[in-house]
Amino acid sequence: MAETYYGQAKRAINIDKNYEKALTSLQKANELKPQTYTNSIKCLKKIIELNKKIIQSPNDYKLYIERGDIQNIEEYSMFALNSSITSNYQNSIDDYHKALELNPKAYEVYEKLGDAYSNIGYRRCDVCKLERDIYDDYIAIDYYEKSIKYLGENDLICKKLGDRYMSVKDKEKANKYYAKIKNPQALENPSIPKPDNFWFNH
Repeated sequence: MAETYYGQAKRAINIDKNYEKALTSLQKANELKPQTYTNSIKCLKKIIELNKKIIQSPNDYKLYIERGDIQNIEEYSMFALNSSITSNYQNSIDDYHKALELNPKAYEVYEKLGDAYSNIGYRRCDVCKLERDIYDDYIAIDYYEKSIKYLGENDLICKKLGDRYMSVKDKEKANKYYAKIKNPQALENPSIPKPDNFWFNH
């Protein structure tokens, strides 16, 4: 029954765009399975709050980045405590582009766009993983390289670029970026897009 309520919440978000209705269904699911949907409820409440703030301040680019971050995360992940119903890479991409439209110097958005394009098109479940368009990898590469251009290199973004070049079978460029990683031990676990310090600050 909890899964049914979760499905209703997901449909309310994706089809009806009714976040309050989704929250009601999700809270019912959490009553049946306590703590299972806690993070999803936090994310959904934050989205509702940000939607209201954006209506009041439609030219505040930071609000779009914040809303994009909450959607730029896997719905299910072994690295998260539980599910994140607000996962929607296309919505996060739209929000990041809006932020750049309002502030072309919001360079921090480039890496976030790279993360979203690195994951869009995947559907994760117990028995399947759909193929994705390799074109998205090239878009991700472009945004990661823009991030380096404006903000410089670090181990994580070099790892991300190496991975994306490996995905498009450009081993030479992949190895070029892997070779720049100064502390490989810090990157043993795969990175997953998520709001910066989100779980620590909320």
